[in-house]
Amino acid sequence: MLIDSANLINLTESNNDPVPIINAALVALLTGLIEETAKNIPLAIYLWRKPYFNEIGDGVLYFGITATVFSVIEDIFYTLDHGIGVGLTRLAFMPLHLGFAMWFGFFLAKRKISGRGTSFVIIGLISSILLHALYDFGIFTKIPILSLISLGLGVVLITMVFKLYRKAQKEDAQMSLAADGENSFCRHCGNPN
Repeated sequence: MLIDSANLINLTESNNDPVPIINAALVALLTGLIEETAKNIPLAIYLWRKPYFNEIGDGVLYFGITATVFSVIEDIFYTLDHGIGVGLTRLAFMPLHLGFAMWFGFFLAKRKISGRGTSFVIIGLISSILLHALYDFGIFTKIPILSLISLGLGVVLITMVFKLYRKAQKEDAQMSLAADGENSFCRHCGNPN
């Protein structure tokens, strides 16, 4: 979703005023809800019945790619509206969208492969929304300590992108889903996977 969140919230010099804090929280939650459902739900509907969506790593990769495309488009609009400085700053945090969306992809793929209940997918979506909202809240308030917490969360999420993908690969290998290592060749016919 291409929301100019800075224009949605009018935070004044008095950051201690509870109204801007409440506004920031509501807008952050709304932004997380809209952006994460807009990125994740259409792709989930499209991929669910596809035969090639059959590894946990697929959930991480497909949703990560979608999040990257989403982020690039959003960043282009921010750059056009606010200038190259804002665009370059946002570019540095582009992997955040991956960190938000990959949680949902991970949970969705695990649901499809393991047959877990629908609540498992809902947990993934809520995680994505809340992580997104938490990050945005700190940035929207412009309160230095909250902004630093958001930046810290950003660094953790960017690191988690790689850890989550490695975890997905490991689980795929344990379930003999990955087509590498000892699973490079079919155990029945001997052809490459």
